[in-house]
Amino acid sequence: MFEEIKRNELNKIAAELASIKSSFDETIQLYESIKKEEPQYKEYTWVQKHITKRKEYKDSRDDFYKKDNEYYSKLHDINEKR
Repeated sequence: MFEEIKRNELNKIAAELASIKSSFDETIQLYESIKKEEPQYKEYTWVQKHITKRKEYKDSRDDFYKKDNEYYSKLHDINEKR
């Protein structure tokens, strides 16, 4: 009788562990897919930033911050689900 109770409890624990592991794997896959979308920052020299390419620099900076905010909002959503 005790062996049967012990076996049932071990089966419950094993099922919970499998559920947690699958949830963890899904979260890691989602994080990896978002991580690949992480924005890349284009570097400009001081002269380019302030004299020759001001508009291009401003546009790239705005684009970078927009992508950066989207990236971190997705990561925040993932952490909220946990």
